Amino acid sequence: MSVQRLGKENYDEIIGLMNYVFGLKNGREMDFERDLPKMCVRDDEHMRKHFGIFEDGKLVACLGVYPFETVVAGEKMLFATMGNVVTHPDYEGKGYMTKLLERGSQELQGLNVDVARLGGLRSRYNRYGFESCGQLYGFTFTAKERERKFPDFKDDIAFSVIEKTDEAALNFAAQLYNANEIAVTRDLKNAYATMTAWRNVPYIATRGGKAIGYLCVGATGAGVAEAFGEDAQAKTDMLCAWQKKCETNINFSLQPHEIEMVKTFSAICGSYYIGSPSHFYIRNWEKVVGAFMRLKASYCSLPKGKLCIRIENYGTIKLYVDENGAGCEKTDETPKITLDRLSAARYIFGPFSPVYTGGTGLLAQAWLPLPLSWNGQDRV
Repeated sequence: MSVQRLGKENYDEIIGLMNYVFGLKNGREMDFERDLPKMCVRDDEHMRKHFGIFEDGKLVACLGVYPFETVVAGEKMLFATMGNVVTHPDYEGKGYMTKLLERGSQELQGLNVDVARLGGLRSRYNRYGFESCGQLYGFTFTAKERERKFPDFKDDIAFSVIEKTDEAALNFAAQLYNANEIAVTRDLKNAYATMTAWRNVPYIATRGGKAIGYLCVGATGAGVAEAFGEDAQAKTDMLCAWQKKCETNINFSLQPHEIEMVKTFSAICGSYYIGSPSHFYIRNWEKVVGAFMRLKASYCSLPKGKLCIRIENYGTIKLYVDENGAGCEKTDETPKITLDRLSAARYIFGPFSPVYTGGTGLLAQAWLPLPLSWNGQDRV
């Protein structure tokens, strides 16, 4: 049994296998070419991100590793999604998934990925270093809530579909998105494919003929996959206008650093949740923790001090806040607490308070969890 890197000559086999297997699992016909246009491109650049196993000349199992530049609080790092793991049902039970995940882990190391993520069963991926952690806030916003909380709302926002050829609108949307504190870098080359993934429809929002933001929504209009405005007030106005336009409850997610938005809708919505957005594998702890320490310090007053955490089979990292700011670095200092990497992910990034993961002190309670989040940015 050998795992092979695939290429553009395997395009039809890769897409066909994923459509077939996920179609069986989901109980409906799948069309990855429509659902993930950012990934499904018939060239080596995209298809060489996949690995497969063949039997009798037939592709029977595959996996993808999709790296992408991400900026967190102004710092560039390399994230990656490892997923689309499929095995043809006639070839299950032969250890193919294990071989593919091992090869995927080698690829993450070879690319020097800072953070990897995937979805799926938590228990299945724990042994590869992935843990459910981070925070994402989901809200359901109703007409009654809009009418009660925004009685003076002025419905003066117009929405129009963003077409693939509308470079001005795409540039505007990409710039708004890239200004977010956690953003996978977008440009004209990938913006439209990303915004239309999973058959979402992108809309530009204008007021008095001036663009103030954009939305990406599902077929019914109720699911808002993305919403970005020129400021928090514009984003709030857009969501109100969209809810009124759709005449139905709308659902959307916010990340912890979106302070004004979370303040507004956590005080309004009767239905909401706080959960983990994905399973994450932190590979470069000091770089990732440092970036999210700086992000949290940008919107929250953190007391000065240091906290040393030893992560088994990695080393000791020191989280700190001093007169020069917040950050994280590797250290030889004596750790305050020792954790395995799964516990460390939950301790540092939540979604629960660190008091539920291990021994904790005042600094840990004041600083943690850090606002690691994911709102489908890469759409893979």
